[in-house]
Amino acid sequence: IFAQVAAQPLPMRILFRSMMAVSRRLKNPALRRKLFVRIHNTIGPDLKLLASGGSRFDARIAQDLNDFGYTMVQAYGLTETSAAATITPVRANRIGTVGKPLRGVTLRIDSPNDEGIGEVWIRGPVLMKGYYHDDRKTSEVIKDGWLHTGDLGFIQPDGNLVITGRSKDVIVLPNGKNVYPEEIETHYSQSSFIKELCVLGVANDGGGPAGEILHAIVVPDMDEFRSRGQTAITEMIRFEIENLSKQIPSYQRIHSLSVRNDPLPRTVTRKLKRFEIQNEETARRKTAPEPGSGEDHPRFRTKVGSIIQELVRETKPETGALDPAMNLELDLGFDSLTRVELLGLAEARLGIHIDEEQASRIYTLGELIDALESASASDASVGRNWKEILDAGPREHFHKHYIFNRRTILNPIAIATMRFLKLAARLLFRLDYHGVEKLPRTPPFILCPNHESFLDGPLLVSILPTNVLYKFFLLGYTDYWRGPVSRRIAQICNIVAVDSNVNLVRAMQIAAAGLKHGRVLLIFPEGTRSIDGRLADFKKGAAILAYELGIPIVPVGIRGTFEAWPRGGRFRLHPVQIYFGNPIDPLAFSRASDPYAAITEKLRKDIGILAADAVALGDTMT
Repeated sequence: IFAQVAAQPLPMRILFRSMMAVSRRLKNPALRRKLFVRIHNTIGPDLKLLASGGSRFDARIAQDLNDFGYTMVQAYGLTETSAAATITPVRANRIGTVGKPLRGVTLRIDSPNDEGIGEVWIRGPVLMKGYYHDDRKTSEVIKDGWLHTGDLGFIQPDGNLVITGRSKDVIVLPNGKNVYPEEIETHYSQSSFIKELCVLGVANDGGGPAGEILHAIVVPDMDEFRSRGQTAITEMIRFEIENLSKQIPSYQRIHSLSVRNDPLPRTVTRKLKRFEIQNEETARRKTAPEPGSGEDHPRFRTKVGSIIQELVRETKPETGALDPAMNLELDLGFDSLTRVELLGLAEARLGIHIDEEQASRIYTLGELIDALESASASDASVGRNWKEILDAGPREHFHKHYIFNRRTILNPIAIATMRFLKLAARLLFRLDYHGVEKLPRTPPFILCPNHESFLDGPLLVSILPTNVLYKFFLLGYTDYWRGPVSRRIAQICNIVAVDSNVNLVRAMQIAAAGLKHGRVLLIFPEGTRSIDGRLADFKKGAAILAYELGIPIVPVGIRGTFEAWPRGGRFRLHPVQIYFGNPIDPLAFSRASDPYAAITEKLRKDIGILAADAVALGDTMT
């Protein structure tokens, strides 16, 4: 339902949300059903009551169903209680609870903590007599007529029971707080990119207080990634986790994660085998596969397979036995850039070419072998390394309309807009900037700032000299510039809509085309906004462009935008400072064993100094 609503125009989405808000205030289910009569006619006009049991039901989904006009009741019980021991009354339904005890059943919360949470005990005629021929086990769970369920929960003042988790699954944090993994898993599973997720408590090895920190094991939804053409799996999962973390208290946030390709082990009732998962994670942390250990799949004995095997071994010598089902990123560690390099090396060895659209659909070794086996012979224009890829240039020319066209009316409009923004920023954010004179006198060059907020780009561009503004361009995330109005804004501001996570080669070629024509490119080397104001890992894209084209990179440090408008936070006024550093000459790193990595390391160091010590550097940077 929500997926179909999300595909509707903005006015329809606003209307739908307004209808849900109204429905939530209506006490009569019949009125709520009339409000969403189309949903009821589609699903079934006679369906009015829904029931859930066996495991905890997501309270948010229950609330949504209630808003649509469905009465959602929940029952709680165990095999040892002949199924149900409690149920939510139809006429007094309390969403988020499992209801009140059935007639003759008594509940007790044993050893409640400060929040009233303790183990749920049950007594009454619903209890079993015992386990078949196992008196010892029976005596362990039934004592003095009370069944010790092992579930944790509390009883509300109105008598409704709320289940919070299993006592054996509770994670104790260094600050003494108890965390219930099911609750956290439900929250993070909202992401459409996450298929499965298990939250574990792992030892705190960071030198802090004794206890456990929250670690997530994530299985990505590969169908979702394929449908969107996204290949940066771990990066997108981390981005989603960081955004969702902003919505919950700090003690419930995931502190580390690992992404795996295999499904999580579950019981026949689809519950996570937490003990088995915990053991697997402990073993993974303690051991690593021996280089080349095990026997590779027979698929790697073919001509193409053997070349892929050789390239993977050269790049990732620590990899164990190879299998066609291995994911290039999750199992082998190829990020978006090294993935392009792997494909380029394979094409060069085989003398064939995979077109970019087909390459973007390759996720596993088996799919890579299939694509290479069915590929056509290449020609001399096909790029084999980054230099040749950038020299080849983009096949389509739509980007020229955004970068190269003379717009005698629109350019002055853009300049005037930036100058107005600069004035507004000085008034609202007390914008202060230094080191503009360090910009190279003649383009091309690359501007690389840290990325803390949506404010970074507009504020930085607003203070650029006019001659630089006329030459300026950047690559923007496609989803932000898809509509007719946003496309027009992109043309005015020289923004080319291309998603590097989907079409990395195309994005790099467009960037190179602009730089070759004497333009100034803005790149955020972190790739996304910081979640905590600190520098994230840098991507090598800027270093590749600078080194292969022989153009300088200007590091830029921005301070204060995180406090003004952080990712996932509210907008507020806060002073902002921007500092330009000395240009980095990429050719000075030509003797480095890995020039791209050396340039990226230097860039990160310079930006870190500028961003962290902007105020202290004020006198020396001007």
